[in-house]
Amino acid sequence: NPKTGVVLEHLTARDIKYNREKITRYLRGLKVQYELQDQPASKRIYVINGLADCARENKFTLKDGNTSTVEQYFLQMKKYRIKYPELPCLWVGSKNSKIHVPAELCTIIAGQAIRKKLDDVQTSRMIRETATNTQLRKEKIMSSFAKMDLNHQPNLLNEFHFSVHGEFEKVPARVLEAPKIQYSDRQVDVFKGTWRADKFLQPCHLPENSWTILNLDGYVRDSDLHYLHDKLRRDG
Repeated sequence: NPKTGVVLEHLTARDIKYNREKITRYLRGLKVQYELQDQPASKRIYVINGLADCARENKFTLKDGNTSTVEQYFLQMKKYRIKYPELPCLWVGSKNSKIHVPAELCTIIAGQAIRKKLDDVQTSRMIRETATNTQLRKEKIMSSFAKMDLNHQPNLLNEFHFSVHGEFEKVPARVLEAPKIQYSDRQVDVFKGTWRADKFLQPCHLPENSWTILNLDGYVRDSDLHYLHDKLRRDG
């Protein structure tokens, strides 16, 4: 895979050593397509369990009882010379088996759902996308639907007799009245989460030396406390 090659070219065993746990968390559960070059019959779909030893040091026992490394096995049995034997293999397939394959022969399958915690950049981007204007979101959905061209796919039409209507479904709806709030022995109307407080309470003026300011935060500057003190004395 060209993209995999570009990544592995600039990745070193040292990089993996210091980021192994982070890389493992990211890869675990992803589906990959394994395929030897120019051998389409070797194509397999696997789920990644984690990282294994590098191909040069990763040893296992053959059916004849001899021991081989992954690097030697691929060279002798698969006629393929591993380009990055110092990088970890991928542990794939059943967790009860020991299937270790070179990462350079694997491609992450596009379009799969990933149930992992988003980083800060991804979270920020997701919030921006979900905050899209309603009309703009509708246009994006309609554009994506047109590109998918679902109603011209033979599998849906011929095998499942399935088609998708190209317009949004319209359903009857109504705006619910805001709930009433009991306030000061009467009910008041709420508008956009707010209501008018008709009765205004006058502040109490405390005599000197009857109150104090207690600062439990070491980061608050003394100048800010003096400003608060003067403001309270002046405005009550």
